[in-house]
Amino acid sequence: MKNTLDAATKQMASQIIYQIFPERFAIGGGLSSGAKLAQAAYSNPDVVKQGWDDTTLGQPWGMQFFGGDLDGIRDHLDYLGELGVTGVYLTPVFTAPSNHKYDAVDFFAIDPMFGGEPALLRLIEALHAKGMSLTLDAVLNHVSDSHPWFLAAKAGDAGKRDWFSFSDDGAYLCWQDYGLMPELNLSNPAVRDILYRKPDSLVQHWLAKG
Repeated sequence: MKNTLDAATKQMASQIIYQIFPERFAIGGGLSSGAKLAQAAYSNPDVVKQGWDDTTLGQPWGMQFFGGDLDGIRDHLDYLGELGVTGVYLTPVFTAPSNHKYDAVDFFAIDPMFGGEPALLRLIEALHAKGMSLTLDAVLNHVSDSHPWFLAAKAGDAGKRDWFSFSDDGAYLCWQDYGLMPELNLSNPAVRDILYRKPDSLVQHWLAKG
């Protein structure tokens, strides 16, 4: 394992990595913000729809949407190549209610706001064609409070209750005391299995995509 990690570290150290927050980079297919944000993926009433050149001031920061997606990144790979970029690092792209996607509700699905899994596969193919790598940001510390695992735990599901850390009064540990992001109990072997240890874990699921 150590040799594998050392090799991966050396490989990353030799690359020029460009980090992208997908929601704010570009909209694919030549769509305007208005056209993109009219899609069903943005039907949540809490979504604040913005024009691409609008200011973000005075708005709920996690729920402002401009319409950026994975096809928008794919459309700009020539630009990244001109900068000398050899690898792209994406902030989370898994299905989540917020614009930043650090509050996942499904680690095994790409958010439809970003084009879903087909858009990810198109991006992977285009990156590989240009000799570029892709790194996905997977936040394994916490989930959304609307994640099915957490909803089951709150409802008393014995199989999921200890996937989180509840006190006797029903309170639970959450990231930075932010109640919308309950922390996973990483000391639970079942949690580690589904996140990265088993062949059908989320890490192995996405590594298999290339």
